[in-house]
Parts: sequence; structure tokens; C-alpha cells
Amino acid sequence: MAVIAENKKQLVAICIYTLLAMAIVTAVAAEDNQQYSRRREYRIKAEFLYNFFKAVEWPKESIPEQSEPIAIGIVGRDPFGDILKPLKKKTVKGRKIVVRYFDDPNQPEDSNELTVDIHEIKKCQMVYVCSSQQKQMKELIGQIKGLPVLTVGEIKGFADAGGVINFVSNKEKPIFEINMLAAKDSNLKVSSKLLRIASRVINAKGNWGKGGTDK
Repeated sequence: MAVIAENKKQLVAICIYTLLAMAIVTAVAAEDNQQYSRRREYRIKAEFLYNFFKAVEWPKESIPEQSEPIAIGIVGRDPFGDILKPLKKKTVKGRKIVVRYFDDPNQPEDSNELTVDIHEIKKCQMVYVCSSQQKQMKELIGQIKGLPVLTVGEIKGFADAGGVINFVSNKEKPIFEINMLAAKDSNLKVSSKLLRIASRVINAKGNWGKGGTDK
């Protein structure tokens, strides 16, 4: 009987260890899948950023000399990591692309104060506002408003707050909305092709869905 009891204990222990191992494997697989999905999302976003450069026309005086690069500023905690490296090797409008980073690691998450260097940010042709800047979003947009800077965000309400382009959540892939009022205010011309693939367009006539269907 003692042998049977001991065998039962061993069997229970084996079952517990097996379940623990399966739970760990499942958790690791889920984390890997989440990381893969996130990298895929930002690879798509990076490709969109490059195409935004091609699909938007800036005033001639706001574009640097041929020998100078066009700049994109990443404001906040950078979610791209090394994904933007290929972008730095590309050219657009006959110029190289340079990526500049603006983040204050000491800024409290609940602070509305804008602590990044706004004067340097204004020198960029495109500014990407990361989700970490949700509290500072309106202040940042207000500081850039009227300047020939293409503001791109990934925060709910970014376009309604005056940002030009905003990525919105979608299970399959990132989609975006465009605020044409903000684009015109910044003296930026957005191509009709880009407008056609936007999920939502804000203009003087109201909100328009993809393909020009009134929402």
C-alpha cells in the first residue's frame, strides 16, 4: 500500500510539473506572438510614414536644400526601435531621410507639461507623436499649429484635436484618418490617392468615410 501511495504522489507531482511546463510554454508563445504582432504593426506604420512623405506636398520654402535631409521627429517613447533603420537609407523628394528623437525619460506619465525641445521639433518636416504623449498631445499640436509640419499620431482623438494624420486601432493592420482642415492650416497638400484610402477624412463638410461616403 505504501508503494501505491508513493506512486500516486509521484504521478501527481509529474502532472503538476507538466501543467506548469505547459503554462510556461503557452505564456512564452503568447508573448512571442504579441511581440511579432507589435513589430508587424510598426513595420507597416514605418512604410506608411515613407509613403506619407511622397503623398504630401510641402511649401517649397519649408523643404531643405537638396544637400540637406528631410527630417522626421519621433516625439515620446520610441515604439519603432530598429524598424526605422531602413527608412534612413531611403530618399524622398531627392533628399535623404533623417530620424530625430525627442523624449524626456524623466517626465511623469500623468504630466500635461510639454518638456521636449519644441524649437527643434518645429524644424522637422514630419512629427510622429507616440502614444506616451497622450497627456501632452494637445499642447504639442497647439505649438506646431499653422507651421508646415505634417503631424502624425497614434492616439485616440489626435486628428480631432488638430493632428493631420492619425493611426487608429485595427485588428488586421493599422488604418488612418486625415484631418484636412489641419493639413490646410499647415499649408500642406494631401494627394487624392491618400485621401481615398483613409478610413475617415475630416473637412469643412464634416466627417467622411473611405471612398467619400458621408458618415
